[in-house]
Amino acid sequence: MELKTNGVLMILFLGALAAIAPLSIDIGLPGFAATAEELGIPVSLMPQTLSVVLVGFSVGPLIFGPMADRFGRRPILLAGLIIFIIGGLGSAFSTDFAFMLGSRLVQGVGAGIAATMPFAIARDIYQGDEARVRMSAITLVLGLGPIIAPILGSVALNLSGWRCAYALLAVSGILSAVVAFFYFKESAPATTQRLTWSSVMRNYRSVLINPTFLRNTLVNAFSFSVMFAYIAGSPEVLTVDFGMSSGQYSLSFALTAGALMCGSLLNGNLALRGLPSAPIAKIANALVALASVTLTIITLCGELNAAIFVMAVALALLGVGLLSPNAIHDALQPMGAMAGVATAVLRGIQMVLAGCASALVGMLQVGNSALSTACVMSGFALTSLLIQWAGVRKQTLAAS
Repeated sequence: MELKTNGVLMILFLGALAAIAPLSIDIGLPGFAATAEELGIPVSLMPQTLSVVLVGFSVGPLIFGPMADRFGRRPILLAGLIIFIIGGLGSAFSTDFAFMLGSRLVQGVGAGIAATMPFAIARDIYQGDEARVRMSAITLVLGLGPIIAPILGSVALNLSGWRCAYALLAVSGILSAVVAFFYFKESAPATTQRLTWSSVMRNYRSVLINPTFLRNTLVNAFSFSVMFAYIAGSPEVLTVDFGMSSGQYSLSFALTAGALMCGSLLNGNLALRGLPSAPIAKIANALVALASVTLTIITLCGELNAAIFVMAVALALLGVGLLSPNAIHDALQPMGAMAGVATAVLRGIQMVLAGCASALVGMLQVGNSALSTACVMSGFALTSLLIQWAGVRKQTLAAS
């Protein structure tokens, strides 16, 4: 038995793999205080555990991405999941901070490899409008990762302590590895291309100088980072500034996650009707920017409340759900045999910028957490819109 390319289980499998990265980053957040206390360190050092995950995530795909083009997706995916499991178990059983940092670095490398493969696999097996539909479904599952990760972390913390959260990550890696080993069939086309340093560098250069790939990758990364800015700032804004209970906070997360899902589902329906990706991406990008800038203006005017904050974020994430599948599809479409390298670069840039957005919110979150969150969201959203606009203008001038 194997996963059918047109089946729901294949999409759930690929989406779950893609969501490994945000889950790895955010699931430990609720247990920061408890972890620091048990390891005997100040809580202020705990963000380093996020930094090393991002470093590992960025480095892992860059090393293993070219191998996926040469040896296939399946063996590299399995290798990434094994590394991820080792890192998760190491984090769960850490007894000192140095060992925790090392384990989280290993976990980040494994997460980067495993979370990069789904987009290369989708590029292998889907084409045209079907590819956009499937990418929307994968993005839907991926987008839920950073939303539900803190909730899962809270549940794990209340059940068995902070170690349970990292153990859950290891278990998810084991389940994914079982499915990949027994039910996933290789998707990459056969190749006899030799894997040499010069060929790897040549492929990376080809990817990075491709204007279509680079533009869509940056548009996707900056817009995706808007969601991470919200995730980083929302605990302070909603629970401290507006006094939400944990139940109300979870409900607000559910509402914003629902908006993201609606955007992805809507994009899938539009793709089924044959609507091209470019106009959808333009409208979606404008929606993300409009919602973020409106939130900033309302905050500056002193009229912000919890309901307005959640509604504005929901509109922004609706746009992210619409935009991301089209940007990823258009970025990878011209990559062909270099899909492994291209997805490594795409996901690396995406997660690094998402980490930067989260860090910026934390750095600016002094005195007015809502304003810092809104400003970072607006900055990243407007940058995404500017990159898209500049690319469209350049294409128009070239055509003229």
